[in-house]
Amino acid sequence: MAERITLPSINQMSLSSSYKGELNEQDALLILQYVDSPGVQNLNDEIASGTCPICSQVIEKGKACVEAFVWEKSLPHAILHHGATPPKEFVQHVRKVMNLKILFHVLEEG
Repeated sequence: MAERITLPSINQMSLSSSYKGELNEQDALLILQYVDSPGVQNLNDEIASGTCPICSQVIEKGKACVEAFVWEKSLPHAILHHGATPPKEFVQHVRKVMNLKILFHVLEEG
């Protein structure tokens, strides 16, 4: 198996560096579906919560992965509440995987 790519930690500094940019609604939706899809592995032994380092809201802590990427479980919160845009390689990967899943689902129904 190829080595997994770990997305940068999410904090105030990374929002203005690693997670800056524009994320259209379609890509945001695809990412939210991807990180909650079957096959996602929890890399922690138990579910943990903590507070967002930006707004102090209670969020899920830890890391998750599927396929080639590892991300913080707080990624959906960062996208929805702080306008975070994941690195373009992750967005492109999610687009490709989710569009294929959508295509095969449509073909199965047809």
